[in-house]
Formats: sequence, C-alpha cells, structure tokens
Amino acid sequence: MKTFLVPTDFSSSANNAVIYAAALAKECKAKLILLHSFQIPVSPSGIPTRAISIEDLQKNNERFLEKEVIRIQRHHDIKIEIWTEPGFAVDEVHEIEKRKKPDLIIMGTKGAGKIKEVLIGSTATAVIRDAKTPVLLIPENAEYVRPEKIILACDHKAGINLNNLFFLKDLAGKFNSDLYMVNVVPNKEAIPAAEKGIVALKIGHYMGDNIICSYHFPQNKDFVLGMDDFLHKHKAAMITIIPQKHNLLERLFNESNTKRMAFHTKLPLLTLPGTHKNSSR
Repeated sequence: MKTFLVPTDFSSSANNAVIYAAALAKECKAKLILLHSFQIPVSPSGIPTRAISIEDLQKNNERFLEKEVIRIQRHHDIKIEIWTEPGFAVDEVHEIEKRKKPDLIIMGTKGAGKIKEVLIGSTATAVIRDAKTPVLLIPENAEYVRPEKIILACDHKAGINLNNLFFLKDLAGKFNSDLYMVNVVPNKEAIPAAEKGIVALKIGHYMGDNIICSYHFPQNKDFVLGMDDFLHKHKAAMITIIPQKHNLLERLFNESNTKRMAFHTKLPLLTLPGTHKNSSR
C-alpha cells in the first residue's frame, strides 16, 4: 500500500476521514492524495457567473488544501499531494483514480438518524459502485484504531473469490490482524456444515500464517441486527464487504429496521471491488 486517495469537501465528516487516513498512512508508510472537486457558480438565469474565474476558484481551493496539508503534517510525518478540479465529485474521484491508481480510497460519511440518509444515493455509494479500488468509509465520529481485528461479512451461498481479498490480505498482513469471517444465518439449520470448514480453510490458507482466521455463524433472522450484535461483542476495528459480489451493501443499508443499527456511526466500512470489474490497472 503506497497511495491513499482522500476526497474532501472540508466538511466535519471529510475532515475526520482525512485525520483517519493520515494516521493509517503513517503506519503504512503511504502517501496521501487530497482531492477537492468544485462546481462553477451559475447565476439564476443558468448562465455561468463571471464574478470569479475558474482559475481563481482553483487557486482558492488550492489554498484551502495547502492549509489542510500544514494541519496534517503537524501531527503526521507523511507525504501529501493535492489536487483540485472543477466537476462533479464522483466523476473527479474516478478520474484521479484512473490517473494515480491509488491503493485505497478513503471517504467520510455523515451521521444521521437512518442509514439510508447516510449512504444510499450519496457520493460514497456512487463511488463504491464504479470503483476499481477498495473504498474505506469513515463515519463522522470514528477515531483511528489499528485494524488488528477485522470482520469480513460473508455469504456462504454466494461464496468468496479469493482474488477479491488481495487488499484485505495486504492490510491484515501489515497489522497481524485477526480476521473474523461472519455469516449471519436465521437458525442452526441454516449453517452449512461442510462449507463452514472448507471456506475457512481456503481463506485461512490464502491469508497466510500470520493472520488468524475464524468463521462465525451468528444466528438472527435479521441480518443487520445479527451483524450489529457480533460487532459489539468482538470489538472489531473495521468491517469488510464485497458489495458487487455479494450484494451485501444493499442488505446492510436497506433493512427496514435501520434506526436500530448502531455500528454505522462508529465502525469504518471497507468495500472491496468484485472480480467482474477490470482489475488490471
């Protein structure tokens, strides 16, 4: 892991993600790329205003980013590159992703009463859908914790392609992490006895000897509540999903009982791109 791309709109949630990214980059000896995209002001008539030029807007935003760099480097001795471009946030994230080929995109998410208001239809979700790079979502109130305990949300019916776990293997290897593979099932009868051993052995072998892997089947008819309960009991630092492969993003954030999901305001969420995307970069 050499480069982290961190989009920012200078909001409190984005600032928190930057702080988290800086701490992680320091431990991984990685460089940060701070990206701010901006839109050209438009008058009520729909005609772009000439009160300020694109060049002036860009210079102003560069100054804001430079202040961010100074703030970060007071606490973390890391390399930081800044980019500011006119355009829509999602488009610019993917454009810089293509140009710079970061190992990880780190974004902030805002706290809200319902998880749908946090992610569904948001910039973060739009980035995840088309990213060829792992995306780490940082809740507004989350503090950096070394990822020594990581949860991988599994679905034994869909299976797991080991190629999708490359970044997770790299991350867990750097921190000698314990990896909890978690598959929420409605009852004991839904636990696949053979699959329980086979999948754990395959992933454990892939991860290597320094990463302790274990497979868990918490029982709950509500997937989200079962996952939430497991997270609280095991004090994990991060949860990982492969939304394109398992459709778990929708399962996590479209449950009817979203107001009872406590973990979304506290725990970073790592999403890994599925193999149906073009992984050659």
